[in-house]
Amino acid sequence: TDLVPIEIKSESSPQQPREGHILQLAAYCLLTEATYHQTVPYGIVQYSNQAFKIIWDKELQIKLINQLARMQNALTTQCGAPADTPIKCQSCPHLPYCPAYD
Repeated sequence: TDLVPIEIKSESSPQQPREGHILQLAAYCLLTEATYHQTVPYGIVQYSNQAFKIIWDKELQIKLINQLARMQNALTTQCGAPADTPIKCQSCPHLPYCPAYD
């Protein structure tokens, strides 16, 4: 039987799953494979009113690895990417170091 990670969101579904939600699911796929030594064919992003089947393929693996590398770089340089909304920046732990808000 296949192991299928599911990311459950309480919000209503957008037209397409949000990129961050897909990457969060991708991390669960990677962790599931590493933990159970079993291939994960896909995962599901479940919103309150709709579910999206996300294929766990090489393309998504590469996208996840690249995002993890950007996150690691942000941690080591103490500088994250500017947020898409100013409200997110207010609680960002990188705000004191952020060149976008000097």
